[in-house]
Amino acid sequence: MNWSRTKTIFIICFLLLDLFLGNQLYDRHKNSQDFDVFPQNNVESNLGKNINIDTVLPEAKKNITVIKGQRMSFVNDTGELLDSLKRLEGPKGHVIQTIEAFDNGTVIQSTLKKPIPIPKKAANQQAALRNYVYKGNEYKYWKTDEKEHTITFVQTFNDSPVFIKERGNSNTLKVFVDNGKITGYRQSYFTFSKAKNALDLISAEKAINNLWEKNELPVSLNPVVKDVELSYLNLIGDATLDKALFFMPSWHVRVKTNEGMKEFFVNATSGLIQTMDDAE
Repeated sequence: MNWSRTKTIFIICFLLLDLFLGNQLYDRHKNSQDFDVFPQNNVESNLGKNINIDTVLPEAKKNITVIKGQRMSFVNDTGELLDSLKRLEGPKGHVIQTIEAFDNGTVIQSTLKKPIPIPKKAANQQAALRNYVYKGNEYKYWKTDEKEHTITFVQTFNDSPVFIKERGNSNTLKVFVDNGKITGYRQSYFTFSKAKNALDLISAEKAINNLWEKNELPVSLNPVVKDVELSYLNLIGDATLDKALFFMPSWHVRVKTNEGMKEFFVNATSGLIQTMDDAE
């Protein structure tokens, strides 16, 4: 037997085996990289081909945390309205509204002496209420209910709207309308504080993609995303004076469809879709 020739054959075989294994390892590494970037490519594909965007998508803010909110009391230790509310009522002889407190002072209800016309633009509506509402500059227009004859505003925290599932009198500012004029309102006010740990947020693009993947934005409805904003959302909890509520950062997405305007909340950390119908 020619051992020199046999040795050469073995060396060549081992070299070929090394090349084969090296090629397999390279292919696996490449496929792994392709898999890692697939979700982002999928998001871009969905946004570009299946979802129409008619707004500038905001960047996810940094140092965002869960916030804790607690309803303040509008009355002092003797049960009387705070001085700031008495000033909103107006001086004697020139009273512009009467304000009553209930729910242990955590909710007030106003009746205007002279109803005021409703401005057409939401920003003007908010401006018109500033002279009547406690810290009215901290509220933002949310929605109008033609059937209930109400306009709802939400409180803001660091310029982001704070939404709360309405249960009892937990809503923040509900304005009453009659014959095109504002006749009064019901209000509660939360004091907010941030948690310690900042959260990693998904992007607005990812939130929209989640809606598409869950068939919330079917092509048959011709969905057009009109507005996206980072907000805070609470769906559960007892909104009483001595118990705090916790609000999670959420992407608030408003979409125009063939069936009218729709709104969605997507948890900005988990990506789960939430609605005001959740968690009774």
